[in-house]
Parts: sequence; structure tokens; C-alpha cells
Amino acid sequence: MSFGLLKRVSVRLSLWYTLLFAASTAVVLVLVYYLVAQELERKEEEVIRARAKEYASLFQTRGYAERSQELSGLHCTPLRLEMSFLFGLDEGRAEAGR
Repeated sequence: MSFGLLKRVSVRLSLWYTLLFAASTAVVLVLVYYLVAQELERKEEEVIRARAKEYASLFQTRGYAERSQELSGLHCTPLRLEMSFLFGLDEGRAEAGR
């Protein structure tokens, strides 16, 4: 690109508009990323708190000793362990559900 071309007002104005567009797009993308990340973190925290309340109510109704004895004999994945907490599955029913 020759230096004579950069002296033209239209070319310089186009370059400024391009720079302004790129900068404003970057700012908008960073803002959207930040807002989405905050919302996802809030939702995740909400889900964790809800599960903790469910587990707490299960332990209050069934007792810690009973639940720990039931779960100590289980050799299962974390999902099946959680299902056991939520739905009261024992080892036999969990195996039959496979």
C-alpha cells in the first residue's frame, strides 16, 4: 500500500471505522462472556444449594447411620449414588434397574 493512498480522507476514515467496529465488537463480546459466566455460576450455585437441601432433608428423615450403612455396601457411580440419595434405591433395586 503506498503512502499516497493513506493521504486520502476516505481511506483513513474507513480505517478508523474498521478500528472502531473491531474495538466495540470486542467490548460487547467480553461483556456478554462476563454476563453469561456470572449467570451460569449463579445457576450452578442454586442447583448445588437445592441438592444440599434435599440431602439434608433425607438425612433428617432417615437418619445418618441408616443412610451411611445403605451406601457403604454400594459400589456404584456417582450418578447412582445420587439416585440412591434422592430415591432411596438399595443395591438390589439399583442393579435391577440397569
